[in-house]
Amino acid sequence: KNLIRVNHWYFKQYLTTEKGTKIARELLEYELQTRKDEFEQVLDGVPKNLLRFLMFECFAKDFIFPIDPPRFIFDWRDVILSDSRTVIARNSILNKLERLSFCVKTHYYVSTRGGELRDIHYVISPEIQEKLLTIKPELEELDEHIKKKCVIYYFLTEKVQYLLRASEPKDEEETNTKRQEYWNRLESLSLTEEDIKPIINEMSKKGITTEYRGLFVRDLPFEILDKVGYKVYLKRMLGDPVFSYLFEDNSTQEIESEKVRETEIKVKEKIKEEREKLPPGIVSKEELLNFFDELVNLKEKSGIS
Repeated sequence: KNLIRVNHWYFKQYLTTEKGTKIARELLEYELQTRKDEFEQVLDGVPKNLLRFLMFECFAKDFIFPIDPPRFIFDWRDVILSDSRTVIARNSILNKLERLSFCVKTHYYVSTRGGELRDIHYVISPEIQEKLLTIKPELEELDEHIKKKCVIYYFLTEKVQYLLRASEPKDEEETNTKRQEYWNRLESLSLTEEDIKPIINEMSKKGITTEYRGLFVRDLPFEILDKVGYKVYLKRMLGDPVFSYLFEDNSTQEIESEKVRETEIKVKEKIKEEREKLPPGIVSKEELLNFFDELVNLKEKSGIS
């Protein structure tokens, strides 16, 4: 009793009371503990770098996730989410949670035009979000240089592509407005001209853009001369390397690294055993120990097992 209350907002909402929330949380904790092994497997099968993106840039930032890729690109993260492989990986995790009853799939509701049900979304609770983020504590956020490459790619393809197309004639007022808007968008993403200039100058050599002129000339910072070539070049130089980094399978590399570490440990243990067996002789024990130390260093540098 007194566990659920009704909220009238365009339609009836059934919400837990403070007491109901407390009991629900206790039940959820019990279920999580009971199904701990299954829960900890929901992240299996996702490439490590892609998982780093999903954990820190998706699951850590929201509780609601659309089932489909974004229709519009509003953020650098949307650039990655617009690739169906990213959404498939994210949805595979959410599907596993749904099968464990730790996630629900429902329509997004908007109050416009008397209320409408929109696209289907996955929804998780704050408790599930918290537990999800602790499954692999060894994971770290994406490398900063990868993030920055994404931000630059987003800026050049989504924020200024239509702003700086070459067109004639341009009056001073239009140029002034576009220059200011360019600066606003650059600054909003914490980018500088130095982040953009080398890329534009490389494209100018291929006739795709003008050279980078900067913000303190009478003209635009730069202009796009070949809009198709512009998209192709940026995808090849910025977009493709990011996606290769995200989607490559890191598991094989990790297994090999672990094997190398195990071999090194065995070598060191064997050498330690042999050290204790060294008989006195013409060569001093100290000299032989130094020899073995050099041998270990040589093995570590060369990767010899």
